[in-house]
Amino acid sequence: MLALLVTLWSSWKRATHALGSGIQWAMMASVYVLVFPPVVLGLRLTRPDPTDRGPGQPGAASEWKPPREPRQDIRRAQRPW
Repeated sequence: MLALLVTLWSSWKRATHALGSGIQWAMMASVYVLVFPPVVLGLRLTRPDPTDRGPGQPGAASEWKPPREPRQDIRRAQRPW
């Protein structure tokens, strides 16, 4: 009797795992097909290139500062940090 119950339980777990995997695949595919295209279309219509920041202020002083170069000698090479 116990062997029958173990077999039934094992079969039930395999079946529900397969069902859950199928449902997960179907839900993710529907989100990919039904949600992403309208969001992408809306973003492209409102902001053609969100990463394009333009030329900035051409006459402004730069905020960039050149890096300070440490002395290059053998002690620096022996201790890289």
